[in-house]
Amino acid sequence: MVTIESDSNTQKATVMRRAKLVSNARSVASAAFAIFFVLSFGSDKAQFASGFSAPPPPLAAEKLLPLGNSRIWLCEDERKLRQDLASLPALRQTTEELQKGLAVIIMANARRWATRRSVTDAPVAASSSKSTGNTSGRGVASLTVDPVKIGDVPVVRRQVIRLTNVRTQLAMTLSRIRRASSRMVTTYVRLADDQAVQAALSSLGADHRLGPATDYELQLQRLRDYFPFAETPWVPVYLQGQHLRFTGICNEHAPATFTWASDLSRAIMTTGSFQAAGLKLPKQAKSIRIRTMGSTINVYQVRLPYLQFGNCMLREVPVYLLPPEFEYLGNRIGRSSFEGYDVRPDPARLRVAFKSLE
Repeated sequence: MVTIESDSNTQKATVMRRAKLVSNARSVASAAFAIFFVLSFGSDKAQFASGFSAPPPPLAAEKLLPLGNSRIWLCEDERKLRQDLASLPALRQTTEELQKGLAVIIMANARRWATRRSVTDAPVAASSSKSTGNTSGRGVASLTVDPVKIGDVPVVRRQVIRLTNVRTQLAMTLSRIRRASSRMVTTYVRLADDQAVQAALSSLGADHRLGPATDYELQLQRLRDYFPFAETPWVPVYLQGQHLRFTGICNEHAPATFTWASDLSRAIMTTGSFQAAGLKLPKQAKSIRIRTMGSTINVYQVRLPYLQFGNCMLREVPVYLLPPEFEYLGNRIGRSSFEGYDVRPDPARLRVAFKSLE
């Protein structure tokens, strides 16, 4: 009997411990979810939830939310503006570090390559492919390749792509800031004359008001400090075999990577890149049959409203739009698309430069 009773007590204790663990686990899960909610939906909304059950309908309809614990109600454009302004320093720092890192790689490789060539041409020809094949595993400390082929070394190519991505993000952030700051002013002017919105603010208290939360003039003036890192007269390039590739921003909405084909009469774009730029095929678009990359394809003749490469701004660019089943052919562009610019690919410096002819 004693043994049975002891087993029973042990079982009860075990059940109680398990119940406590489950309870603790649920508490931790609830806390984690709460933290996730705050991080995911922003501090402004979290503070709003603690102060009000719901915004008055006129404010909700305009997507107005209070700034933290303040009584200043911000429009959506100002909230995005604040987030983008806050992200700029880190983007600039990363861009600068990556650019400096690639410059060091380029110069060090060029010195080593010149030293090898000064000894004799024969060993260079015999060992160049060997060094190129081994560099991706060892990094770039001992990289020694023909400078014009450095962009095809995997470890270098990855660095160029990283730089391209962060530069593109910086450029698109600057574009969003310009658009949001302009729309924000227009929105607040309109809402100031909206009687329903003003009545809703008054119902919350005399000290509730519309944004802007601060004067952004000084911060907007400082945008010029970021342009040299995003809107340059060149963009980074890398190689995939013999193909030179670089990235532009389509219609201020989405990046698109192009393969350079200097003699191409008109840029070629995939349906995916075209749609990512927020564009749809016009109903009046004409179909034409072309032969490209060994295939005969029916494409549409369209125009890309805006295409940016650094500070090279192209407008109304004629484009052949590939059908979805030929997406694998990718985007390509040639000199004819850069009207008013002299395009100078420089693979040894991992860049392509654009010089205005005006």
